[in-house]
Order: sequence, then structure tokens, then C-alpha cells
Amino acid sequence: MILDTYNTKTKNYKKGTAWLKFYIQWLFVMIFIVYAIEILPKAYNLAVIKDFSGSPVLYAADLLQQILLLIIYIITYKAMPAMNKRSYSINTFSLWALPLISSLAWLYRFREDPMKAFWAFMISAFIISAVWTIPNIIYFKKRKDLFLD
Repeated sequence: MILDTYNTKTKNYKKGTAWLKFYIQWLFVMIFIVYAIEILPKAYNLAVIKDFSGSPVLYAADLLQQILLLIIYIITYKAMPAMNKRSYSINTFSLWALPLISSLAWLYRFREDPMKAFWAFMISAFIISAVWTIPNIIYFKKRKDLFLD
């Protein structure tokens, strides 16, 4: 079972681990569903229908960005149940990759105005980091000893 290592390592752990259990067991499944709902119609539209507003390059770049994030999340989902140093490192990478990769779309969308693109990228990355990345980095850093072999 996926949570065998989790249960073994957290059995007598003094800090709360409810978020970790949710993170390992359910969060990635929900992310996969959301990305599937977003990616599949876009891929079908790009390949078959070819009906998109704006530039097909922008549309394809947005689709590739979502596919890249999905691949990173699949790798993280596969690694996290092991709860070792490798899974901790992969999780940390995926947490920092999210604001950077998600914000890259702004650089292309505002390519005519480099300053607008820069600030859109920075604000987007800051908001995603403040809401998702930094709280999770803090949470996992406080529980890093669970990931040490």
C-alpha cells in the first residue's frame, strides 16, 4: 500500500502529519484530474480541431507548460511515498518549479512589452510562492527528519 512507509515513519511522530497524509494520498490525484480536464481538450483542439483564439504558438506553449508541470507532479507522486532523501529533494524541486513554470506563460503573452512581461512574471511567481510554495517548504522543512533514512 502507498501509505505503509508513511504509517511506519509517522506512527509515533510528535508533529502533526495530517497535511502530509493528504498531500501524499489525495492531493496529487486531484491535481491529475484537474490537469487532465485542462490538457486533454487543449491537446485535442490543437491537434484535430485547430480552433484557438490567438497565436497557435502561445496555445501550444501553454499546453506544453501544463504537460511539463504534470510530468513533474507524476514524478513527485511516485517518489513521495518512499519518504526518503530523494523524495524530499524531488518534492522541494516540484514546489519551486510550480511558480517558475506557471509564470513563464506571462513572458510570452506580453512579449511586445518586456517590462510588462517581467512584472507579470514576477507578480505571478510571487503570488504562487506566497500562497503555495513557501508554506509547503516550511511545513516539509519542519518534518525533514521524516525523510532521513
